[in-house]
Amino acid sequence: MSKSLAERFPEYKAVFESFESGEYQVNALDSKGNSFLHEICRHEDVNIVKAYIEELQGEVHQHNEDGLAGIHIAIRYGNTDTFKYLLAIINDPVYSHNAYQAPLLHFAVQADTASIEILQTLLDKGADLNAQDKHGWPALPFAMERGDMNTLEFLLKSGAKAGHVNPNELTALEMAEKQNASELIALLKRYL
Repeated sequence: MSKSLAERFPEYKAVFESFESGEYQVNALDSKGNSFLHEICRHEDVNIVKAYIEELQGEVHQHNEDGLAGIHIAIRYGNTDTFKYLLAIINDPVYSHNAYQAPLLHFAVQADTASIEILQTLLDKGADLNAQDKHGWPALPFAMERGDMNTLEFLLKSGAKAGHVNPNELTALEMAEKQNASELIALLKRYL
């Protein structure tokens, strides 16, 4: 006989027991609109996510009050395996079904733990580096705000348009010049 979810994942024993007993509904939301999937996508164990979705039929597309689904949370926390698993289910490298109407790529470049592997996976699945959010912003300026030179260089090497004029009618280079960001200016000039 196979172990119960509560036995397999003791750190979530009480939650899984509540689901299994019917005390709590699997896709119930808390006061902030978070499901259990939102919680477990913060952590690195993709097996918990798989069990929740595959064995308990956890809903992948639920959005919290901030408009974020589990895949956005996995990106935010740099949980690459969970992200890849959810992306395979969603099968949409853009997935802009959120309050910001921003592609996943935008979330990936803004994440505190921006992951080149996540970015590369999105590109491999067909994400457009120059896609814009509902306000007309591509991902590059968001990466510039973070000042993460590795992410910026990855985006530029992969084909992000450094000369794109953003909604403020500035190119990435003009934005960098306004900030007197010499390292960023030098990087952008290599790709113009």
